[in-house]
Amino acid sequence: MNETEEKALAGGAAGKADEVRHTPVPDWVDLAAYATEPSPEQEACIANGVCRLLTDVQVNLTGSEPCWTFRSAQRILTKEGAEWASHIVIEFDPGYQTLEAHYVRILRGDQIIEHMRAGAFQLFRRERDIERLMLNGRLTASLLVPDVRANDILEFCCSLHGDKPIFSGKYQTWVALDAFNPTFDHRHRLLKPRDRNIASRDFNDPPRPETRAHGDFEDIRRRLVGQKRKSPSAPSTPPWAFEVPAFQLSEFDSWGDVAGLMASAYDPGEIPSGLAFEIDRISQAFADPAQRAVEWLRFVQGELRYFFLSLGEGGLTPRDLEAIWSGRFGDCKDKARLYVAGARRLGLDACAALVSTTHGVVLDQVLPSPAVFDHCIVRVRIAGRSYWLDPTLSRQGGSLDHIELPHLGWALPLAADDARLEKLPEHAVQHVIHCHDDWRIGPTRRSPATLHRSLEFSARGADQVRNLVENEGEAGLARSLLSQLQANWPTATEALPIEIHDDRVENRIVLDARYEISDCWRVSDKPDQIHLQFVENYISTDLSGAGRAAREHDIYLGRPRRLSSLLQVEMPRHWPDARSAETHDLPGLRLASRYNIEGRHVESFTELTVESWTLPGSKVDDYDLLVRCAQQNILFIQASAKHDKIRPPGFQSGLNLKFSAPFFFVVLWLVVAVIRALLTSGH
Repeated sequence: MNETEEKALAGGAAGKADEVRHTPVPDWVDLAAYATEPSPEQEACIANGVCRLLTDVQVNLTGSEPCWTFRSAQRILTKEGAEWASHIVIEFDPGYQTLEAHYVRILRGDQIIEHMRAGAFQLFRRERDIERLMLNGRLTASLLVPDVRANDILEFCCSLHGDKPIFSGKYQTWVALDAFNPTFDHRHRLLKPRDRNIASRDFNDPPRPETRAHGDFEDIRRRLVGQKRKSPSAPSTPPWAFEVPAFQLSEFDSWGDVAGLMASAYDPGEIPSGLAFEIDRISQAFADPAQRAVEWLRFVQGELRYFFLSLGEGGLTPRDLEAIWSGRFGDCKDKARLYVAGARRLGLDACAALVSTTHGVVLDQVLPSPAVFDHCIVRVRIAGRSYWLDPTLSRQGGSLDHIELPHLGWALPLAADDARLEKLPEHAVQHVIHCHDDWRIGPTRRSPATLHRSLEFSARGADQVRNLVENEGEAGLARSLLSQLQANWPTATEALPIEIHDDRVENRIVLDARYEISDCWRVSDKPDQIHLQFVENYISTDLSGAGRAAREHDIYLGRPRRLSSLLQVEMPRHWPDARSAETHDLPGLRLASRYNIEGRHVESFTELTVESWTLPGSKVDDYDLLVRCAQQNILFIQASAKHDKIRPPGFQSGLNLKFSAPFFFVVLWLVVAVIRALLTSGH
């Protein structure tokens, strides 16, 4: 950590609060009773030795600053439950929030045991994500409640005052009623002036609001009692799926309202002289706007290391250019601001743009709010076309048309003339990897085999390889490839140094590697029988199963892509001819495989094509079959090794070709010789 970061870390805790104050519960808070007696209906709310009785959130917007009061109650069922529940932890941002604790009490029969007092809470700065290069300055208030026993009820109540300054006092929130870990009595209350227009939108049928009028104020309440527990999410559920009852509240009238608040924070401002020199150097070297855009992108990606620094503003605004450039580090906001400043000096039409890496697909279905975004990228317009760039990615190769954006859905450009959501472009199918293995098998069992492996990486695959070489060197790349091969062939050694052919314009890298395997044959469980087993390493690990859980949503496949594998084996003798082909076609997903034996030549080809981000959930059985097929894609060649010479095996009934049609192309047991072929071949 450099001096700038150390100063930021040291000064980040200074803010509106450096202690947890002990205060009475505010007068406006409604401390309505809740059910304390056990009942069968509470079974769904039990986990970790605790029964969650009450979650109560009350928000007051009638004062000079917003106030959130939280109240909870839990029944302790076991010693493990006491261990889990007795540690009360609250996180808050001291840059704009103050924390007050009202009570921490134990209800034990007729007793009320109060544990809240001045100084009861300790403050820590944990920075849980610092290993991920993220520093947010939040504080953790911690209290270990003493003497908590089974059958106790532990009650806790606190308030948080203040909101992110950039919101300019406008209220927004998202409330999810966690059906995976339900609370028996879940309450939400909003107290606001009548003249504040706060829109509401429901998802998955949450409880309806009840509004009470009190003079110039409105009291809006929702309550859900006895929520049923929901089964865990099915594997490969899209990250943007709404799975539990939820409602959103927002005081932002439009996306333009959101952009209007945020845009000024991303204005370039004065450009430091050193930074201006680098921008002008690119300007002199490249006249074409598209070249300028991509070369400046690579400069920002390569020169600024990533570090998320969010102190006092909740992570929504970038730092000034001087701080970003002098420190040579920044998060997505900082990198976007720096890129926009340089792009505009290069004569480009550029602006920052907000995206959601998880819920981008459904942003057009939610209310306008700055809180729905978690990432910042850049939009560049050239000749009427929008290009979307992410300066936080590792350095990307290729021309501007080949630069790939990993995000999807909608973005909010922070441009004064275009303050609305804009649809990100659809992702084309990129052929990210092709593996070509060319084997030569020796005439005897002890003969070494040779392998020429050619790996062609394109698009993001090429970017990843290039990044690996930059960080680990060519020797590190060679070690990685050899280790991958040795997982199946422990005796493999490198015959020649790896060759790297890098086409940065087309963003394609070809790796040529040559190996020798001294003992490639494996002993079978039958006398004089041996076999070769070739395992494909890329397609077989690309997809994961959808599981057996009940599925409510589509199956998430990830970015469109194509992977292919060609295996060619030159045997020492003729093998009997054989061939087969099989294809699994699903909407937006295809797995195809074929193999053939002709003379001494054995060839197997497999290709996986993902054309869509998702697959309909109704296809889950077909999808799981396809995944199993891809994961079991093994080429298996059996032979006879009598007198140490490699020969096709004799025919044995019941061997190798017992497959149902869907699995036939997956496990390619290439044993088709018969005794007659062996005797008449003359080999």
